[in-house]
Amino acid sequence: MESKKMKRSELLAFFGGLNAVANLEGVKFAYAVVRNKNNCKAEVEALNEAQKPPEDFLKLQGEHRELLEKHCDKDKDGKPVVKVLSPNVTQYAGIAENKAYKKEFDALEKKNKKLMDAREKQMKDYEKLLGEDVTVNLHLIDFETIPEGITPAQLELIFPMMKEEK
Repeated sequence: MESKKMKRSELLAFFGGLNAVANLEGVKFAYAVVRNKNNCKAEVEALNEAQKPPEDFLKLQGEHRELLEKHCDKDKDGKPVVKVLSPNVTQYAGIAENKAYKKEFDALEKKNKKLMDAREKQMKDYEKLLGEDVTVNLHLIDFETIPEGITPAQLELIFPMMKEEK
């Protein structure tokens, strides 16, 4: 076990990397992955909680989604046309040029300015938090312990648990 200092954002990437390699074989490797996940879990959970939006904001997001669905282009069955830009990002078709949507959204935004400002501050504080250092106890492994099927991208994510070569 060795204490390592890293940015909280790096810790989140490392934790994601541990999840990405959890299915690779090797008893010593699996043991190290599980130990490191357990050692990082409390910090990751605290970070997830710190960025969680308040209930009022979730309600506001629901109202916004209703507006989007009301004003976006619809398919032949009357369902909203949605473009998937990435796994976490979608875009409703026809919204950019829809004046009625813009008017209703502006009113919703104005009505909820305090709530939106609070959420924006929360996310700025969260971004600042991600840039801060945290010390984590890691179970380190030797190069020989790495499973053969690991990809370079996976290895890069779990690199903090590698012992320094001498």
